Amino acid sequence: MSRLTLALLGVAILFVGVVAVVLVRQKESTDEINDGLAQACAAVNKVSPKMIDAVTRVDGASIAPNRTIRYHITILSNRHYTEKELGLLLPDLQKGYNRKESFKRYRVTCEYDYFNQDGTPIGSLSVSGN
Repeated sequence: MSRLTLALLGVAILFVGVVAVVLVRQKESTDEINDGLAQACAAVNKVSPKMIDAVTRVDGASIAPNRTIRYHITILSNRHYTEKELGLLLPDLQKGYNRKESFKRYRVTCEYDYFNQDGTPIGSLSVSGN
């Protein structure tokens, strides 16, 4: 994966996370936070699938246990990417997460599940404030 592709992909994924930040803000209890995350998922799913750059499509989002939002992402390329290449995105995703005060404050975890164009899983990345 080229540096430019990695940079575009990292920026695109951070953009998707902005929706959840807005909806989680001002929540206190676990139920309220989960409700905010559910609203964030609904907002993402309403516009999904959505191309966020030339090769990256967000297919939707879902809630997972323990204050976790999971994004489902497909890389539309004839080339199969590897989990090792995917790992190169982690520093940019973590930097973006660290700018989201409400995520850190409420200990929200963001998981990103990546798939190749043919539906085969590439791998998952997880970022949190822990």
